[in-house]
Amino acid sequence: MADTEPLPKFTRDAYRPFYSRLGKLMHEFSLLEYWFLEMVRELSGVEKEIEGAIFPGLRANESKDLINRILDARGDRAAKDRVKPLLDQFGLINSMRNHILHWGMWSYGTPDLIVTNRHLAVSWASLKGYWLNQATLDAMVADIQKIVVLIPSALWPESELWNEKRSEAARARLRRKPWRYKPEPLNALEKPNQNTPVTRALPPRASRKKRP
Repeated sequence: MADTEPLPKFTRDAYRPFYSRLGKLMHEFSLLEYWFLEMVRELSGVEKEIEGAIFPGLRANESKDLINRILDARGDRAAKDRVKPLLDQFGLINSMRNHILHWGMWSYGTPDLIVTNRHLAVSWASLKGYWLNQATLDAMVADIQKIVVLIPSALWPESELWNEKRSEAARARLRRKPWRYKPEPLNALEKPNQNTPVTRALPPRASRKKRP
């Protein structure tokens, strides 16, 4: 990707199949963010009426860290081990979600889009990219839904309050299913010559206006 290599033009058709799935991902992520906050509130013993005063604007990733710190403070190693696979998978999804929002989805003339920091990278070493297709977004949604269902029983396996909506047998079947989302990094972004400077420019402004 030398400075002389033009970036492909954007077309609306390349993005249309992704819109509804991307919206679904954002919706499910917001529900997970709310659910994580409920887990933090319950673990910390904070009353719901003052939750907003103590945890204002708490994001999902911050809630994840608080869950781990509270379990560490309590010395509850068993609960931390149970919740670790869920929080680890959330971390992968959260990372890709952030990349999509901050780097964007780019059409390079392939059926799949590419999520890349090409327009921000200052060197080949800092250049990153991932394939993104409709199945990828579906997988992220499915895994978020799985995390929402399983995290209460990971934290409180004996509690009927948090686990009444599904039987233990149903949750056990869900636990046995493998995670669907796996990051698909590009093959070193197919860098032909790492001595060539990385372009930092997006397509000309006229081309950018075509981007949805």
